[in-house]
Amino acid sequence: MVQLTCCVCTLVFILLHFACQSSAADETATITITWLGFEGVSGVAIVGGTLDAKGSALWAWQIEYRSRKFPKEPRV
Repeated sequence: MVQLTCCVCTLVFILLHFACQSSAADETATITITWLGFEGVSGVAIVGGTLDAKGSALWAWQIEYRSRKFPKEPRV
């Protein structure tokens, strides 16, 4: 995971010479998992390389997960 949090950053330049790939999606994955994040910055530039979030695998898992029938309210 790459996380960049700044208070005063106005320009961030990231040069990739490789492929940056997220971990494989599985049943522990949720939509809140962050593998690349920027917070409190402006002027972010990512140049070169490849960013692969493996989105197709995650979307396929989410569609399968959401198609399961769950009760609308928890049972006590």
